[in-house]
Amino acid sequence: MTKLTEEFKELGELQALLADWARFRAETSEEGEALACWRRAVEAVKDELDHLKNMPPRPDILKEPESYEEILSCCPKTEAHKGLPKDFEKRLTGAFIGRLAGCVLGVPVEGWSPEAMRKLAAETGTPFPPTEYWHDVSDRYALQYEESPRWTFAKDKIDHVPADDDIMFTLLNLILMERYGVDFTTKQVAELWLKEITIVCTAEKEALENLKRGIAPESSAEGNPYVEWIGAAIRADAFGYVCPGKPELAARMAFQDGYLTHRRNGLYGEMFFAALIAASFEESEPERAIGRALLQIPPQSALAQDIRWTMDQSGQIKDPAQARKAMEERFGTMSWVHVRNNTTLILFSVLMAAGDFSKAIASAVAMGMDNDCTAATVGSIMGALYGIDRIPQDWYRCFRNRIKTFLRTEKDFRIDDIIRRFYRLAEEIDRESVYGAES
Repeated sequence: MTKLTEEFKELGELQALLADWARFRAETSEEGEALACWRRAVEAVKDELDHLKNMPPRPDILKEPESYEEILSCCPKTEAHKGLPKDFEKRLTGAFIGRLAGCVLGVPVEGWSPEAMRKLAAETGTPFPPTEYWHDVSDRYALQYEESPRWTFAKDKIDHVPADDDIMFTLLNLILMERYGVDFTTKQVAELWLKEITIVCTAEKEALENLKRGIAPESSAEGNPYVEWIGAAIRADAFGYVCPGKPELAARMAFQDGYLTHRRNGLYGEMFFAALIAASFEESEPERAIGRALLQIPPQSALAQDIRWTMDQSGQIKDPAQARKAMEERFGTMSWVHVRNNTTLILFSVLMAAGDFSKAIASAVAMGMDNDCTAATVGSIMGALYGIDRIPQDWYRCFRNRIKTFLRTEKDFRIDDIIRRFYRLAEEIDRESVYGAES
């Protein structure tokens, strides 16, 4: 895909040059002819866009199922464990706090290259990889999701968890399960989104706009090129939190949520991470939890192959730079917000950390790509595996038990209350034994 990257760059340069020349000729020559030239170029682009939309998928992609029944038929039946883990409260607290910390650490440098992050670290006196919050941030007065100034993510300014989508979706899915129960449907996900969501991007934005146009929730993910990006995977954690020891049930709920916006590997990503967090509550070795989660997605899928490759490579990966290099060699110019490449970085971060929470989230951020999303998921996994006692208090004392978000009806949450609500749901699900041995 290296050649394609070069073409993307050239197209962007030509687009900018065409616009500049059209503007210049409109100002100095014949405005009508300049406008006509511009319109011809736009029509040509539209024709090629239609061609790209209608290209048939490769045969191997057709083998990646999209319905839950087809996915389930590819996966072995797994046993659900009855009863919550004896240290579940500590692990649940660690998982949620870990997600908050990873997200807040990653937001200031989301999508930055390692070189750019290293420069910011040198300028602000922040260690790199960042084993503490950034001492200062860029664009300090810009608003994150039109709610939180970016300076509120800086180390000495943090006095709550600022607004971000990686946290908003975790809270929204808690509300979803409280409102509709474990058997919620994709239609009910859509209903809640229409009531609560104010700002979304890419696949989520396309789906929400389709819903507003009257397209059924089961079809709202169709017709956009973002269906394998990371947006569904960042919504997985809540389902893992309420299903300790029940990875199949967590994956099932993740499917119902993810189907609104994603397909194939984008959908499998949410299922995998929900299952991984659910399994992590019963494990202390990440390899075992990853192996259990891998059973919940089609083994022939590209994502499953990527996960197996990551596990094979992990013993050779010693630092974030090596992880980034290995990822780039495998995935080339794949979008920086794709689920497949980012999944490998999440797993590399967890595996190389050897139980060290700070090292895990710092590595995830230092690897770059969609590193607020990856660090948040890494934080969840590490917290579920090792509990709150293994997370240094400097990562969360500064939150002062508060979360700010950009949901339409609720803006402020208490961290301890959210943890209690997740715990209560987990108790209810376990007590009701909704799926018994997870049929």
